[in-house]
Amino acid sequence: MALNFSEKGMEEYLTQDISDEEYSALEEEVLADYDPVQALEAHRDDMIGFKYALEELMVIKREYDPEKHALQALEEGYLRAMLYAYNLARRFNPLSTYGRSMIKSAEELKDDYEEQCSPLIMELDSANADAFGDFMSEDILEAVQIGDLKGFGVLRTDFNDTYPAGVCIWNKIEIPEDEKPIIDVRWIFVHPGMRKRGIANQIMGELVSIMIREGAGSMALSFIPTENYEIIMQYLLEWKFEFDTSITEDFRCRISDLKDQTVYEKAATGVTPLSELDETVREELIEGYAGKNNLTVLSERYEAGYFDDNLSFFIGDKGNVSGLLLTHKKPSGDFGVEYLDWGNEIDIAKRLLSKLFAALISEYDKDAMVTVYPDSEEMEDLLDEMSPRQLVAPCVEAILLPPGDYDDVTEEDVVAVLAELK
Repeated sequence: MALNFSEKGMEEYLTQDISDEEYSALEEEVLADYDPVQALEAHRDDMIGFKYALEELMVIKREYDPEKHALQALEEGYLRAMLYAYNLARRFNPLSTYGRSMIKSAEELKDDYEEQCSPLIMELDSANADAFGDFMSEDILEAVQIGDLKGFGVLRTDFNDTYPAGVCIWNKIEIPEDEKPIIDVRWIFVHPGMRKRGIANQIMGELVSIMIREGAGSMALSFIPTENYEIIMQYLLEWKFEFDTSITEDFRCRISDLKDQTVYEKAATGVTPLSELDETVREELIEGYAGKNNLTVLSERYEAGYFDDNLSFFIGDKGNVSGLLLTHKKPSGDFGVEYLDWGNEIDIAKRLLSKLFAALISEYDKDAMVTVYPDSEEMEDLLDEMSPRQLVAPCVEAILLPPGDYDDVTEEDVVAVLAELK
């Protein structure tokens, strides 16, 4: 659930620590800058600005002639009105009754512009994600292209040419027992030359729209504290996020930091690499396993060459697989255990992972990373035992929740608030 502002920044601060005292002091510093009077005045200014922006947009639309005027002028008129709506939404809480109405207003403006002209937001897929490839890591790009993550790009117009200006990658996490899903934000990036032009607020506004459309109960993201930590936190505070601290959850280890190869080789008994099987037998094993466990996507990705046979292993035989580990080599050169079935027998997991770690130490770049996604406390304990030298980092968790019934803001509340300023 990490929000990666850059791979370099994440690596640089991966082992940096931040104490509860440091976090509390920083939170107080950020909150100390909040002035309620100025905030109320900003509400009024934004409401007046929104009204004028809509009036100005009507004039621009009446006078716009595509043969005489650049598309950029029309785009700027729409964006100005949209950004005033987003500002009002975040000042009162974007998930309040009034905040939702402003998000809806911005969405209607966007739809109106896109119907007449060109997209402001582009949903990403395997066909178009490459256009935004410079805005994200190659591993994130691959995840979008194969459908593991969703995303959208922000577009801008220069005269009549459209170009990428920012990108956001997200995923919807379903919660069991009929709880509402979570919108999990994985990546946000704005082109350096386009910053301080409202694109970050447009991205967050679009995320709130997605959250409402998907029926999500909350939006969550986390980030590793860096030198621009205060700026990120201030931005999220303005959108009414709440905060907590934790450490990164996934097992992530540099190959050079694993234990001695012989330790893993001794533990990897009865484990067979998929690469040692005949191709036909290998395919039958995966197809049979996937069919038995209703995992169609597993066989589809295997057929597409997504998993590395030299780093994927099983315990058992073709008709009775008691343990299976499938590894993907990412475009960055790092490795991820994408599937691990250990049948609730932790010894099976230990044997499979031991075989993987031994193979990585033997033949692969020692600076590369291997990531395992633990699905239980038992697995977390096993990974701690198998490699004490993990790369963990403190992170700040941010979550956006709807206001409670007593905290909701309606149109009448807004009128009352603004009346206090007269």
